[in-house]
Amino acid sequence: MNSCGHKLSIALAIFTCIDRSAAQTWTGTSAPTDVAWVALASSADGNKLVAAGSYPTFSVYVSADSGATWTATTPNIAFGRVVSSADGTKLAGAQQNNGFVFTSTNSGATWTQTSAPQLYWDFLASSTNGAKLAAIGYNGSALQIYASSDSGNTWRLAGAPATNWNGLASSADGTKLVADFGGNGYFYTSIDSGTNWSPQTNAPNIWWGALASSADGTKLAAVTVGGGIYTSTDSGTNWSQTSAPNEDWIAIASSADGATLVAAVSPSGFGIFTPSPIYTSTNSGATWTSNNVPQQLWTAVVCSADGSKLVACSANTTANGYVPDQIITSTPHVWMSMAFTATNVAVIWPWPTQNYKLEQNLDVTTTNWVSITNAVAVTNYQSQVTLPKSGNLGFFRLINTNNTP
Repeated sequence: MNSCGHKLSIALAIFTCIDRSAAQTWTGTSAPTDVAWVALASSADGNKLVAAGSYPTFSVYVSADSGATWTATTPNIAFGRVVSSADGTKLAGAQQNNGFVFTSTNSGATWTQTSAPQLYWDFLASSTNGAKLAAIGYNGSALQIYASSDSGNTWRLAGAPATNWNGLASSADGTKLVADFGGNGYFYTSIDSGTNWSPQTNAPNIWWGALASSADGTKLAAVTVGGGIYTSTDSGTNWSQTSAPNEDWIAIASSADGATLVAAVSPSGFGIFTPSPIYTSTNSGATWTSNNVPQQLWTAVVCSADGSKLVACSANTTANGYVPDQIITSTPHVWMSMAFTATNVAVIWPWPTQNYKLEQNLDVTTTNWVSITNAVAVTNYQSQVTLPKSGNLGFFRLINTNNTP
């Protein structure tokens, strides 16, 4: 098995990453460094990004090229949370300071206020088609969960109790929801888009924080404040602590299959305002790696569906005497793997990977590479070609048709 070179692009000031197999290689983007970044969202392929800025612009910024370039759209809208549909077209944003929920149908170019009530909105989740939304808002006395099944046109109070909710996540179809509450709390789950909720009490009663879900809602990951990171493989019924260190975690994101996780440490846990690291896992949380990123006040992380592209942002860094606020990304590192059955072999690589073709060679010491013309299937957000086990299969490589091997 062999792989070929591909184009890498580097810019300065938001960081993203693309490497499933090891600690990510992070690079700054061209996002402004004088904006306190507070929220991020990504399309499934990681190409379209939306970032919410706080002081001084309180604007929405969008990127259509994985963070290489950024455009400011709506000023003074002050979102604290943003979410995206899989294609990056439908977005939703929530205002935290006694505001409203807004939606966009043109990748963030313009925004429309929905009928959601005026609250202190704190969490937001979306299905991959952008039709089903869930949000947590504070009405002055309690945090409540609201849901929409029509892309935010109408909202209903969900059947969950009013309590100290501190995290929210959704499956790809918006059917499965999970929420947690901090302060010696536990989890509630819904399998009907928020109409009914069930308590899940098999987790420790600790201070739970941000949540992330796989596409099917089966694999969940939750961070804690002053503790570790926990995962569930049965939609939240049971939870196990991973090997992640005890930290004041603030954010976590997951690939569609739940294998790749990225998590950021809180910049200010329990009043200690210090720069913080980012950790990644490529085996569903079994092991974690501290990434080679600047120690900044990270506030949000996102992950593409295939787990190859990661994005992180920081806020209030300059104001505290550190390096400028940033959004960071990485350049793509295309991986390949193989899966075997009794009769077939599957060659697997990330989806989407534009401009790549699969080639085969029976002798890697020669230049006799031949294009594989078998149909490419997409399974669990991964490209896959299945070939019969007949004779010597030889070697395979991915070629970027825009480059010379």
